[in-house]
Amino acid sequence: MNMMITGIKFRRWNVMLTISNKVTGLVIFLFLPILFMYGQVPTIAGISLVMLALWSSLEGTCILVTSASYDVNRKSIFHKQ
Repeated sequence: MNMMITGIKFRRWNVMLTISNKVTGLVIFLFLPILFMYGQVPTIAGISLVMLALWSSLEGTCILVTSASYDVNRKSIFHKQ
């Protein structure tokens, strides 16, 4: 979704890597050993991971929708441009 917004609004095909995107990737990476050791991820941990991923995606969408220009170096919705 964010790539489509970027392509339509800014005429670019880039991916914005915010801090929350990086944290989500790190958490997924850390959950992989748990998945292989136990065959499943505990329910609350899985729900937390999904919520973190949703937050990351929504943050990127909010940045893209509210920005007048594309800034690939913007780290978070809470950082000023």
